[in-house]
Amino acid sequence: MLPIFLSLDEVIEIHRDQIERYGGSAGIRDVGLLQSAIAMPQAGFGGLTQATDLARVVARLEGQVLQGGENNLNGRVAR
Repeated sequence: MLPIFLSLDEVIEIHRDQIERYGGSAGIRDVGLLQSAIAMPQAGFGGLTQATDLARVVARLEGQVLQGGENNLNGRVAR
């Protein structure tokens, strides 16, 4: 089964929903960094993506997100 990747708009909508539900600072601090984090699992060569192992994908995304693509992550991401 091939992975389904989220678009930038979907990630922003999820973030907006979480801010609405749980509070915090709305907005995106660095759209470029967020786009990079979203694109990383899709990168590959020869038709193969890096997203072959879910645990690796999650670890990479967590690292990218913790670098600061969104304004308010302290209360939602365990380090």
